[in-house]
Amino acid sequence: MLGGKSLVIFLVKTGIQQQYARIDIDYSAIDSIITGKDRNRSTVSFTLLQAPTFSTFELAAEENDDNNQGNVWETPNQIDNAMSRLALHHNTVMAMPRSARRVRTCGLNMNHAVVAGSCFVYQVILVDPEDINRIHATLDNTHGTPPWLWNPTTERRRYDFYTELHNLIVEIGNPEGAGTMPFGVLYQLQRLAQNGFLSPKAVKELLAPVKKLCKQFNRVALAEV
Repeated sequence: MLGGKSLVIFLVKTGIQQQYARIDIDYSAIDSIITGKDRNRSTVSFTLLQAPTFSTFELAAEENDDNNQGNVWETPNQIDNAMSRLALHHNTVMAMPRSARRVRTCGLNMNHAVVAGSCFVYQVILVDPEDINRIHATLDNTHGTPPWLWNPTTERRRYDFYTELHNLIVEIGNPEGAGTMPFGVLYQLQRLAQNGFLSPKAVKELLAPVKKLCKQFNRVALAEV
């Protein structure tokens, strides 16, 4: 849903009991919007200056059951599936039970909450590829929306940010590998990934060259550069 000052994304997990989540992104927090087409899919990608806010909706006790409590989505695949079936509309409200109570959360599930503060790029896939024309018209006609660019994209291998970040931290702590570098260097490398400047995979590839520089130059001086 594209509003006057912000973008709202509703996610629905279907099953025995439907579950709902909401992502709020202020236009002021969006650096750029890129729309594109990959094969038969239309995509909208948002590059952010700060992390969005997340909410889930709790149903009244009589509408819930013990088997459906807890996180809205337990696995990354469930989040991916929801983000891959989105329809973006202008000034429309998604119907949900009146008893649903909105609750602010740190992320969509526990794993996502760990990295949500470092995730500044979100891509959604439209249910109907032809909706991309409506998105373009809405972005053009809605006051305050950030600039957007049409750029057909090529699908790349996807990876789990949480898992890659965990692997990087493990490698940084390896006393027989990268862990031999000064704390100041390791701290800066980890923050590159954790603050979203580089992907964890890219930072992991930097470990060997940086370790070589530590051996070649003064370790303290390198940490302070």
